[in-house]
Amino acid sequence: MNILDKLSEIAANVRETWEHGTIPADIWYEAIMDSYEGALSGRVSEPGRVITGDNLRVAKTMLAAVRAGIQDAPTLIYMDPPFFTKEKYGQKIKLPGTSCGDIKLPVHAFSDMWGDTYSSDGARGDKALARYLTMLAERITAARDLLADNGSLWIHLDHHAAHYVKILADHIFGGTEYLMNEVIWHYSSGGATKKHFARKHDTLLFYAKDPKLHVFYPMLEKSYNRDCRPYNFKGVKEYCDEGGWYTLVNMRDVWRIDMVGRTSGERTGYATQKPEALIDRIVASCTAPGDLCLDMFGGSGTLAAVCERAGRRWVTIDSSPLASLHTERRMVGLGAAFEILCGRCTVADNLPESGRDAPSWELDVRVERTPGTGAALVTIMPSSYTIPEIALGVDMPQVAALIGMAQDTPECFMAGMSAGLLGGEGDAHISGYGIIGGLGGEHPCESGDDPFRPQHTAYGKDCLRLLIRRSGKVTIRVRVTDIFGSSGMLDIEAEV
Repeated sequence: MNILDKLSEIAANVRETWEHGTIPADIWYEAIMDSYEGALSGRVSEPGRVITGDNLRVAKTMLAAVRAGIQDAPTLIYMDPPFFTKEKYGQKIKLPGTSCGDIKLPVHAFSDMWGDTYSSDGARGDKALARYLTMLAERITAARDLLADNGSLWIHLDHHAAHYVKILADHIFGGTEYLMNEVIWHYSSGGATKKHFARKHDTLLFYAKDPKLHVFYPMLEKSYNRDCRPYNFKGVKEYCDEGGWYTLVNMRDVWRIDMVGRTSGERTGYATQKPEALIDRIVASCTAPGDLCLDMFGGSGTLAAVCERAGRRWVTIDSSPLASLHTERRMVGLGAAFEILCGRCTVADNLPESGRDAPSWELDVRVERTPGTGAALVTIMPSSYTIPEIALGVDMPQVAALIGMAQDTPECFMAGMSAGLLGGEGDAHISGYGIIGGLGGEHPCESGDDPFRPQHTAYGKDCLRLLIRRSGKVTIRVRVTDIFGSSGMLDIEAEV
């Protein structure tokens, strides 16, 4: 049976698993929803959420919250999943000032590998493609059920699998009439080859949950006259700019938007980052201020950034702590109020087996009383770090230097550090340096299985400084993320 014959079977199996299977709820999100009970529903000021976890589990939990009336259904769900490129993606982090010069470490972002692509007899097989399409069909099915009745799903793909996914999504939604547009994003960046025409576009599949109810705001674009001269047609309004004479027409389904350039101010360094101009067009066409938007493959947080500027509420999910870290930094730069939802110890699910060990951190904690304030200044900084195997497994001559750096300057390996008080009464405020994310209030965590909702965050080599208005013994939960994308939790007790 070839892959085309399997598509309807994949869709049917996924629907059965989604509705009657054993997909677990996301315990962190489930516990957090208990504290809302609709209090934030419909408010533009509701803080965004950066979730590190399995998007399918989170979607199941969100759907239960929507059906219970605790949370609004998203008006827009955007997916920028792996494209079935059969590649691994990462970025290079520079560690300056070592004894052997600057070191650039390859850091894992995500894997688009799906196993063997050949059968045992050497013939071309479709097992890897079937695994990929099953993964995506699960998320499309979840998104369709989770959407508001007037909502839209946008699936961002390229030539590798867009044709298969389109057939699959038609089946999941119930017919071709649910496909509103197949939008082509045309760009000029990217490599050329002598084997075929240069591939310079991605495909965006725009589906409506209900074609009769879906929200859509038409947009206009310039259409230049032939020879850029005025037509002078009766009843046709014409305009002129440096390019010549033009009219305004409904926007077409081919969008010419540049990729994020290497020198662009919005560039984060995260692999496969998409331009804000592209996402802004999607958000503007299918949502209104105050609507809730969900990004199921959050990456560097482009949809969250666009929504924050446009007055939309947002939730972004990614299984990689490295992606979440990029999003956190980006949203802090915008002055956004947001919440970080993650488990006690989170390592990206798609890391190679050799990199699944969590890093080992030891933290130095200093407490200083501040006269006249009734508060204590708590400074937290790394004192020791053990490099996980994913770093030491890299075949590079500077491994010995890396080990030495980890011992002498552990802060060089720290990408971010977040902290929050556990339980009890009291208040905590930031003081000193460090980039701080405004989070939605204090939410005590009583055990390691409870959600971690930090109140303050610092990035890079900065230490974390907390001004705590409380006396006696306190417990501070700290999440430390290293430059390889691995996170770990530590509980610190301090007398303040």
